[in-house]
Amino acid sequence: MQATEELTVAGLGGGHYAFGTEGWFKSRGRENSIALAAGFELHADPLQLTPTAAIAETEWDGETLVARSIRSEADADTDQPDAFILERLDGSGSDGEQRIVEQVVRDEHLRDTIALSRRHDVDRVRLEEFSRSTPAFGLRDVRTVAFRGNRYRVTAERGDRS
Repeated sequence: MQATEELTVAGLGGGHYAFGTEGWFKSRGRENSIALAAGFELHADPLQLTPTAAIAETEWDGETLVARSIRSEADADTDQPDAFILERLDGSGSDGEQRIVEQVVRDEHLRDTIALSRRHDVDRVRLEEFSRSTPAFGLRDVRTVAFRGNRYRVTAERGDRS
């Protein structure tokens, strides 16, 4: 068996985990792939949800916390940054994509907005950033995400283009 890429596991805190990978033997081809999995315990501090270093500044617009990211720069065709918007929903309904902290920290936009919402105890965070993807931030539809007892609506708005 030959690895075709290096595997890295990031964003873990203390706890029990499972790791799995899939591969194949060159002589048998991809259609005869095999999977390997192992459980392990990591002795470390718990994973903390904090904003990334890309958050350059925050300010208030009424009851909305507006954060600006330096993850990417404007290009010649961009007038305004796109917006990744997180709104905490009332009630404790069970609908939504359930997320654990290890999943949230791997999604930099979700990570920044949830971390800021929790840090400032605010129901609405607007993250402004120049997004290179279409649709903005790869969001085609409204998403509902559940995390640590809260539900959030996640949307994106395209900035004005020349």
